[in-house]
Amino acid sequence: MGDYSRVSTNSKEHCNGTVAGNDPYPAEIDTAAPDDSSVKTHEGSRRNRCLCRCLFPDAPASEYKKTLKELCRLSWPLMLYLAASMLFSMTSIIFTGHLGKEQIVAASLGQSVIHVFWRAPMIGFASGADTLFTQTFGSTNKKRVGIMLQRFLVMSMLLAVCCWGILLNTEGLLLLFGQDPRIAKLSGAYGMIFIAATPADVVVVQLMKYLESQSIVRPLLIITIIMGVLNVLLHFITVSALQFGLPGAVGAQVITYYLGAFMISGYIYKRRLYKLTWPGWSWDCLQEWGTIVKLSIGGMGISTIEWWCFEAGFIIAGLYGITEVGAHAVLFNISSLTWCLANGVGIGGSILIGNSLGAKQPTTARITSCLTIIVTAILSMIFVAFYLPLKDVLGYIFTKDTDVVQLAASIVPIIAISEVFDSVNGAFFCILRGCGYQYVGAVVVLLGQSTGLVLGVALMFTYDKGLKGLWLGMMAALFIENVMCMVFISCFINWDKEVIKAQKRAAVLPTTSEVDCKNDAEMPLESMGDNVDEEAVKLPTTRDEDERTSIRDEEVQVCQNDCHSDGESNSRRHSEGEQSGFCQQEPENTQDAVEEAECGEEETRPNCSSDDEKQDEARPAEEEEPEIGVLTLDRLSFAQLILRRGLALFLCISFLLASVYVAVYVVPAVRPTFSESMNATANSTSEYITESLNNGTYIVGGLGTGALTVDLTEF
Repeated sequence: MGDYSRVSTNSKEHCNGTVAGNDPYPAEIDTAAPDDSSVKTHEGSRRNRCLCRCLFPDAPASEYKKTLKELCRLSWPLMLYLAASMLFSMTSIIFTGHLGKEQIVAASLGQSVIHVFWRAPMIGFASGADTLFTQTFGSTNKKRVGIMLQRFLVMSMLLAVCCWGILLNTEGLLLLFGQDPRIAKLSGAYGMIFIAATPADVVVVQLMKYLESQSIVRPLLIITIIMGVLNVLLHFITVSALQFGLPGAVGAQVITYYLGAFMISGYIYKRRLYKLTWPGWSWDCLQEWGTIVKLSIGGMGISTIEWWCFEAGFIIAGLYGITEVGAHAVLFNISSLTWCLANGVGIGGSILIGNSLGAKQPTTARITSCLTIIVTAILSMIFVAFYLPLKDVLGYIFTKDTDVVQLAASIVPIIAISEVFDSVNGAFFCILRGCGYQYVGAVVVLLGQSTGLVLGVALMFTYDKGLKGLWLGMMAALFIENVMCMVFISCFINWDKEVIKAQKRAAVLPTTSEVDCKNDAEMPLESMGDNVDEEAVKLPTTRDEDERTSIRDEEVQVCQNDCHSDGESNSRRHSEGEQSGFCQQEPENTQDAVEEAECGEEETRPNCSSDDEKQDEARPAEEEEPEIGVLTLDRLSFAQLILRRGLALFLCISFLLASVYVAVYVVPAVRPTFSESMNATANSTSEYITESLNNGTYIVGGLGTGALTVDLTEF
């Protein structure tokens, strides 16, 4: 491993240099500025060349071809996997549609609450794994991925405890928003039963992120398809055969998630996919939560703001009329399907970007980001070109209501433009996740969606544009997000610095003085054996002074015992590497360089003087060498660990207990105050569902679940 002090930490113009070399173990990362002073060029051509270099890094065509091939290999299973995962919640609503009007409405609204207050925060929190898993797996310190997985599992379960309190009060939330008390009570039972599925849901999502970081995506598609088939079969047994009703539908989902968790865990264990990354269970999973929180909070902001804005769109459409709700549902399903298929490319790009940054390959990461944007845009245009000529008949796939179909057809051209922006947005956000800029995405989404929502409401009501005005506002929001993301990625991301950040997150970035310790020249700083908990506190990145002292003492002892035998010293170092459980293959040229450096050091070393002289000799070198970003982890002492983690657990449990009190005592007390007459026409979405049932169709999912309209006569 080369000297990290030669990594350029200065912010240079992106168009002034390229990264030399793309080796997994580069000796150095340099930036070369071309000498354009001797060439007379026009200002316009120079500006165009500068822009081209900013957008597309200077690399051979074979590198672009290789990266594009790898991106396509990862993308197509992810596309199908995302599309298949959309069917889980829809299956429950399809089966509950045969139970009655109240049951289908209750299931739709229950799924809305689950998606907004559980799925969106949980998936957003897991976006931190898109950064940490991929970058750490791309580095040489792959065992750290297992520790990261344990941390995400523990922290996600704490998040689940908080979300349990909200799901317990599903009935109260729906009453607060003016739903019918009977429907709210059924939806409350739906959300309460789904609480049992949240632990399995956490395991499924985190293990999928774990496999995605290793570029293992095809098994995810197969497992998702199997889960979908089992979900349909279980719904048939619990709802149709055993006639358990609405509880049977949500119970089938619970069983499906647990079966999925067992299938993914069994696959990982059977194929020994954990060997490279799993160091064993460790108390170290309670350390270093700060980095995860910083990344995941931004991811939660992205997902929750988007979901809440889509929910607001349904509510606003419901205020305008029943037909608008149906047309909005049809358009939302079309856009959701296009987004899922295009977002598969973005996730594949995020995986490759994270792995490349962890492997110290900034050029590959930059190439991947460019190709991800281009491929996503082209793919979305293909989808738009496919369904744009079918705009007049596309709505009949979802409903037989002629008014709904005609209204949706008039807005499809706006949807076509919006989907190009939305798909490219997905690619931008995936690039930000691969680099660890989730907070930037959250700010962009907040500014864009708030602006677009205000504009859409103004066009819809003030200028009487109807549903078309709402979608024009949403298109404006996506355009604003596109511009902000493009400016940030092209102008503010320094890929050389992102490599250094990735090494810090993976805990493999030594200081220059530590690189001089030849024993550790090719070993990650976290070279842990099986007992990770004991070795975790000895990280050079967090205990660098103690490590230097121990290295000096070891060198003095070796010098006093056997300073005349260089060969025996090298063999002793090799045996210590084998005993530590982390023997890493090194390139031959690196080994030769290390041996030559050690031989030169033996020749110039004094004849084993004293420990004080040894330390005095080493001090000037340490003072002269600048340190480039020592990894500072928020590692806590045992007392601090008990206090802080105990406080987090106490707050989560306190919130849960308070929510239980509200659900058991407060909600039943206020339920009679909500008269049915007040809520009969309070929500146009529920009205549309009920009216569509009379016509043989219904709208699935209500708010947040895709709102798919299905023809009941086909069953």
